[in-house]
Amino acid sequence: MLKPKIFKNLLNGLFVVSIISTLTIAFTIGQSVKQAYAASPVQNIESQDERISIEATIKNEKSLNGSNNGKIKVNLSVKEKTNNDVSLSYDLYKLSDDKTESILLKDKTNVFATRMVDISSQDAYIELENLDPGYYKVTLKGVSKQNDGDVWYKEKLVFFTVNDEGMESGWLDKIPNYSSATREDGTKADVISDPSSDDYGKEDKKTTEQRDVQSLNVQPASNGAIKIIGNWSQYARDGTETPVYDAEVEVRYRDDFYIWRTAGTTYTSHKGDWFVYITPPSSHNLWEIRVKTFALQGEGKVENEDGNYWYAYTQYTDLATPQPWGGVDVGKWFVSKGSHTEKAFWAFKDIIITKYNLVYERFGKTPVVWYPTATNLAYYTPGDKVYLGASSPDSQSITIHELGHATMYNAYGSYPPINCPSPHYINKTSNDKGCAWSEGWADFLQAYINRSPRFYFDSTTYVDLENTSSMDTGDMVEGRVAGALWDLYDPVNDGSDTRNYFFHDIYSVMRESKLNSFSEYWDKWKSLGYDVNAKDSLHQNTIYYN
Repeated sequence: MLKPKIFKNLLNGLFVVSIISTLTIAFTIGQSVKQAYAASPVQNIESQDERISIEATIKNEKSLNGSNNGKIKVNLSVKEKTNNDVSLSYDLYKLSDDKTESILLKDKTNVFATRMVDISSQDAYIELENLDPGYYKVTLKGVSKQNDGDVWYKEKLVFFTVNDEGMESGWLDKIPNYSSATREDGTKADVISDPSSDDYGKEDKKTTEQRDVQSLNVQPASNGAIKIIGNWSQYARDGTETPVYDAEVEVRYRDDFYIWRTAGTTYTSHKGDWFVYITPPSSHNLWEIRVKTFALQGEGKVENEDGNYWYAYTQYTDLATPQPWGGVDVGKWFVSKGSHTEKAFWAFKDIIITKYNLVYERFGKTPVVWYPTATNLAYYTPGDKVYLGASSPDSQSITIHELGHATMYNAYGSYPPINCPSPHYINKTSNDKGCAWSEGWADFLQAYINRSPRFYFDSTTYVDLENTSSMDTGDMVEGRVAGALWDLYDPVNDGSDTRNYFFHDIYSVMRESKLNSFSEYWDKWKSLGYDVNAKDSLHQNTIYYN
């Protein structure tokens, strides 16, 4: 489903597998501005679904009473003929005062839905009135659902700032990689000293690498030590409560020289519980507890654009004085709902569940890079990092799909040769077996991890791998390969798909040797003595191997 291609980055010479889909997410900015964070127009690493194109321009206006008004002129065009409706909608967000979360002001607001049979483009204006000063983001979405089940999808982000000069493109500040935590009832933690404030204090002189090594050593109980316990939880994409597990917890204190020291580190359990023993320091004036997007031994981490982990935190005037039971219980805290940090923890959770579902070679210590103003699409650089787009964490599939590429690279020791056309689509032939194999494998892996044949491109839009009947035929179609692998695994009988096999067996065949196509995979399946009647599941997806 994700539409990839391999290309040479002429700027740094890196060999990159870029993952983009029929329903991929592209991020471009309206006009050129002063800053380079989300503000300046950046060339996308890859194009996305080229059947829909969206252009947006900010029009600054002032009303007679001095309030801030504006318009966004949008042009949506289609590159192919369709007899189905093409719709345009938008979401409007405002950055909170502390810049740690984007507050939804308008959700799924329809601009138009029209049939574009005799026209190739449609203009529209989005009216924005009485805007308070601050940072804003508009998410534009163009969608057209075809009769054969295919979906045309385009997403574009527009960032702008409202100030005394009116509206201008872009944001002038970076986004913090943290947010304060909340209780289950939504009560926010007391922020005694904001990490961005001048009086917050300085970090100790240990390097990041030294702190990472230190974090692997949970402090044991000792004479005079105090046990601190708590729980870290978060809200899943559907709003349900879920534990933060396998995440590093750091208990810190600020000494009289206003230098932050680490009192102890540990990791959350599968229920989100944690405990650590600390030795009370001789001087302290502020305490802080952080939960980070960093897993045990580094097998799972989400970084921002500067290479720093995301974290949620709570602060206390004193953690060195035990409660009557002999220790300190800080209770249950949640990663703040709606915060940017929450999205980073969604991606982190995807990493952790993928890690625990893979038995042998995993994706190693592949870092995942995400930040809310990213202008790139999701892609994987073999042997290096996964880079997510700004909206990628909204999808339960994209992060795991990228880790599927990292898993293949880690199992093979290199990446198989592929030659994916641009653009190419999940339901169309790529005319390249390697392309369909590598992408089909990654599509299947996320389906297995999520125990669902759906591939989500955002929180609601998806393609169903259980039904590939409307796609082009053969083993050069990504969706057909993914559907065949899914039918090998899933217990649902449909058509000639009447068998199911253990994921362990399906996965083992992939990792046995470097396979460059699905036909090579099938040959390996048979040579290892697996059931040849599995061909029926392949035939269900128009891949007619013997």
